[in-house]
Amino acid sequence: MTLVVGIPGPQGIPGTAGATGANGTNGNTVWPTTGAPSSTLGVNGDFANDVTNSVMYGPKANNAWPAGTSYKGPQGSQGVPGAAAKWVSGMTYKGLVATRGKSPSTTMNATVFMSRYPVVARQSISHMGVTIPQWYANGGDFPIGADRTTKCTVEYNGAIVGNITFGGQPTGTVYDFSSLESDEITLSTTIPSGALFYIREYSTTTGTTMPLSSFSTLIGANTANGTCFQYGTSGITDLTGSPGTFTSTDSFAFTAPVAVWATGVAVPTIAIFGDSRNEGWYDAFATSMDVGETARSIGPTRAYTNLARGLETIASVSNGGMVQRRAIAQAYCSHIFQNYGVNDLFNGGSTPQQILNWMQEIRGQFPGKWFNQTTMMGETTSTDGWATVQNQTLASTLVEPSRRQLNNYLRNVNGIFDNVYDVSSVFETAHNTGIWKAPGYTGDGIHQTPVGYADVPPTGVIVVP
Repeated sequence: MTLVVGIPGPQGIPGTAGATGANGTNGNTVWPTTGAPSSTLGVNGDFANDVTNSVMYGPKANNAWPAGTSYKGPQGSQGVPGAAAKWVSGMTYKGLVATRGKSPSTTMNATVFMSRYPVVARQSISHMGVTIPQWYANGGDFPIGADRTTKCTVEYNGAIVGNITFGGQPTGTVYDFSSLESDEITLSTTIPSGALFYIREYSTTTGTTMPLSSFSTLIGANTANGTCFQYGTSGITDLTGSPGTFTSTDSFAFTAPVAVWATGVAVPTIAIFGDSRNEGWYDAFATSMDVGETARSIGPTRAYTNLARGLETIASVSNGGMVQRRAIAQAYCSHIFQNYGVNDLFNGGSTPQQILNWMQEIRGQFPGKWFNQTTMMGETTSTDGWATVQNQTLASTLVEPSRRQLNNYLRNVNGIFDNVYDVSSVFETAHNTGIWKAPGYTGDGIHQTPVGYADVPPTGVIVVP
């Protein structure tokens, strides 16, 4: 039998439409709110999103909203800080407006003091503040041992032109191992650039010691320009409201604000770090009232704070050793000048590579600052009181090659600092001799005399920013 398959026929006529299906169940709604949802909002099964507080409610049941659930996660970890911008012309910032800020160098046995401390304006000052330290520097930064209460005024041209406040109050508490920043106040009289004025401070403590910026005649008080300082355990009168001089307890002690500052500063300001040569041991006050290798060049035109401390090594202040001074420099200064290194060589027995490693570490603590280093003068002995070159001998023939190596690296290679200033060339008889010029440049083979210090600015070896 044969099966025959035919060709498909034409499409049939469509059938009639079926009956309409039943309605589906209503869907749920997510309601946006700015707080917890009201009881009348929505129907059972709905959700509410509190967009203000990042809380989700729902589903609604039995005509009531259940407790909400936060969908905001925990605080994330701190991100990597961006690169800090160095100061350039046109930038303004909170910065120093006067010279001669000074870090304390030791403590004194006293519970009260009255101070009149001279500073020089390096811009016109109509508003300003001060920062008061309760710590001291000596191979690192250290606490005093107790808090103190301070009261400060500004004296200019024979009158009190500003009453410093702290949080709106006439006195402030300087907590141990911290610095107290005052309010920025408006002065009753504008102090012109170049003018001498005074910070008057009355301070008391419940402890037994107070910070002292000068601890011996190595750095004398500038009594010729009106420094006055009384200290003791009782009987010291608050003279912050009375302009003028008063009798000092002795001729060398003083305590200074660590910063005299204002907002809107538009020029470079300087923090000075280093050893006794930058602190100004055996110097005498220049006409501009500045002492030390760096301040004598910087002070005539720029505001600065001197954070150097005699006998310090760079080893002692690296790796967090100067937390308080670093905070001051970060807060108020655009440029850093330091001269560390010579004490590490002659007293610490460190190698040039160790010193360079510490320099690199210190440099890294100031990423947003212009950072400058000076070369290091050597040390000699003498049989005639350094009256001649011929009678000098290198203090250490073992250390001197390391000093030369370190200075040569700073001069010729320098992968660390923005600038290196060859200060040692001012004092050496010739390049890398290590022998002091004579007569009159040094009185101990270690430190400059006032003649030696005074010879730095005219050479222009330190370039003022």
